[in-house]
Amino acid sequence: MSIRTIALLVQDEYVQKSSNFAGAAGSANAVTLELTFNDAWDGLTKKIYLIDALGGDPVYVLLGADHLVEGTTNVYRVTIPAEPLAYQGTMTMTIRGVTIDGEYVETLVMTADTTFTVAEASYTGSGPVEPTPTQSEQLQAQIDALAYQVHAAGFILGGSYNPETTYAPYTILEYENSSYVTIREVSGITPVNDGVNYQMMAGQGPQGDLQLGETETTAHRGDHGKTAYDHSQATADVHGAVSAATPGALMQRDAAGRAQVAEPVDDADIVNKGYVDDEISILTQYIDTEIANLTQVVSGSYVGTGTYNASNPTSITLPFIPDILIILVGDTNYRLLMIRGGHYTNIQDGAYTSITYTCNSVSPSWYITGEYPAPEKQLNGLGKTYRYLAVAAS
Repeated sequence: MSIRTIALLVQDEYVQKSSNFAGAAGSANAVTLELTFNDAWDGLTKKIYLIDALGGDPVYVLLGADHLVEGTTNVYRVTIPAEPLAYQGTMTMTIRGVTIDGEYVETLVMTADTTFTVAEASYTGSGPVEPTPTQSEQLQAQIDALAYQVHAAGFILGGSYNPETTYAPYTILEYENSSYVTIREVSGITPVNDGVNYQMMAGQGPQGDLQLGETETTAHRGDHGKTAYDHSQATADVHGAVSAATPGALMQRDAAGRAQVAEPVDDADIVNKGYVDDEISILTQYIDTEIANLTQVVSGSYVGTGTYNASNPTSITLPFIPDILIILVGDTNYRLLMIRGGHYTNIQDGAYTSITYTCNSVSPSWYITGEYPAPEKQLNGLGKTYRYLAVAAS
């Protein structure tokens, strides 16, 4: 529990703060940063980078829903971890916001450096301090929070099946790498998708080691990926790039960190902020209306088969026709939100990719379209375990 709060107002690329004092060297999680972002940051995936007084490797915190102040959409609270407070001197903070189109950064905003004083402390404690979680660990925590919501909605997480246990209705069980939910009270009945005692939620798919190669079932060399990434991060003299919406030219940020695109026409076109804001408004209104009358919730998992595109749609079987389907995987940034009626969102660090989604039965399906399809973008990476949450409204 922190003992003090520093208020920060993030206005475009600049940060105003209520205090310069971050704490004494050796402190950890004692001071909370409360960050309020103006509307220039709407729609951006935000990370806070904190660097110690000796300029060591930065520690970053990915701002997610668990950091939002209740009742707000732009106010976040984060405690200062141990790493940037390790040494006396000046701690530096920078905030990074991005949107990504497919595999490329569409918008990248950095704040100017904000500094804090770290006071000298002769005694810094005798016990180790837990390190700041990695991005994957932070995302996994959000997935675990969804599991809690499933329990709160009336389902029981029963763990692995035990033939000597009596299970109440709506208990989620794992048996032979598949997930089932009980339809009625059962005891000593082996889980099988019979529609009387159990309903299968997710079955085990084919698995195997991922090999290097250039096909849809293999991975490409990491050094090639790094070369492409480094090129995408260049900010000047990149093949005549401009910030205005200019046909035939590469795009780069202007002096204020912005770039422009025209209004989208085709499905594969890049979208601009106005278009995204309109879509988010529609989705928000729809979700608010539907969630107000929730009657059924189910969660589970499936293992990706590595296939994709219209010829190989991905599908799961549920106990009802879902109105909302959320799919997450812990070791990548891809996640999928699908809403019956035509609204869908496939996101990687804030980017939107075209997905065709069919949901008129208890077996919804989807497949990727666009210029850069891949099984991971279809949330069907070979051997990867995906978790889902399905909701049906009255």
